[in-house]
Amino acid sequence: MGPPLTRSRTHSNDSRAAAPITTEIPAFTRRITGSLANLSDDATVRGRDAKELRDATAQAITEVWNDTRTATATLARQVNEGNSSLLTGLNQSFSAVGQRINSIPMPGWADS
Repeated sequence: MGPPLTRSRTHSNDSRAAAPITTEIPAFTRRITGSLANLSDDATVRGRDAKELRDATAQAITEVWNDTRTATATLARQVNEGNSSLLTGLNQSFSAVGQRINSIPMPGWADS
């Protein structure tokens, strides 16, 4: 029969699973890559190259920040939906248990 199935051995068919990462290179990355490709590793960056590097760095930080904000908001929404679903299931469980307890006949001596 084999070992029991654990969470680590299951595969998620959840539609909320992480989407594949696209490899499209933004235009600012292509510009800065072109500028930096012509520089040696020990060269001092000056002038136009320094400005392009500064601008590309600022833009990359902004994009990462925006992506992270979006991902965090999506994750928070998914957690809230999951919590809401669990709470609904828990409330239904308590209702079912309460109905079951109320349907059990009580002995006569318990009424006194």
